[in-house]
Amino acid sequence: KNGIDLFGPYWLSHEGEANIGMKHLATMMTNLGISLRSLGKFDSSLYYHTESYNLKVEIEASSKIIAREMVNIGNVYSSMDRNSEAIEYFNEANKQFIELNDNFYKRICYNNIGLAFKRMGDTIQAISNYEESLKISRATKNRRGIATSLINLSSLYFGLGETTKAENALLEALPLSKEINDKQLISTSIQNLANIYFETGHYKKSLEFAIEANKIISETHEMVLQEEN
Repeated sequence: KNGIDLFGPYWLSHEGEANIGMKHLATMMTNLGISLRSLGKFDSSLYYHTESYNLKVEIEASSKIIAREMVNIGNVYSSMDRNSEAIEYFNEANKQFIELNDNFYKRICYNNIGLAFKRMGDTIQAISNYEESLKISRATKNRRGIATSLINLSSLYFGLGETTKAENALLEALPLSKEINDKQLISTSIQNLANIYFETGHYKKSLEFAIEANKIISETHEMVLQEEN
């Protein structure tokens, strides 16, 4: 914030210098927007991300940089539960990433769009986008991406009553999560399996998975997940 405030007076007497420029101001705005979002100050976050986006367009930044800022704006709208607006920004950004053949950000966009549709209650669209994200992750052998998409899909399958598909997705996600040692993905996979076994009447198996999940959750301090578990 101090850097942003100081930039205006500095630029009055240093415009055109090679060592600093408007791109640095845009970067500071982006970083401040990300920080404010993590603090739950969504209106302020949206303001700085929008200012950064407008500045990047003005200075004719690369299409990838502009598209990444659109993802940031979409993330803020998603945090505000303004899912239609989030989808709009993710879709526009994804058009650029598809053109650039940027698999990393294509995967992220499809995943984020899927989450937004899930929040809106559109299960079909949510599954479709999660599957696109999964397809890219499989093609690029991204284990984290595969595990994340499978976990996301499992919750939707479970909601549709397709417990076998939900279980199979989690049983594939769990070893991948362990391979990359992502404790959040591990605990979520195990806890969701415990939910499936509980709802299908396999109480002994459910309890075994819940106890296993609890050990990992206690390390990650995910209090909401621990309460549910």
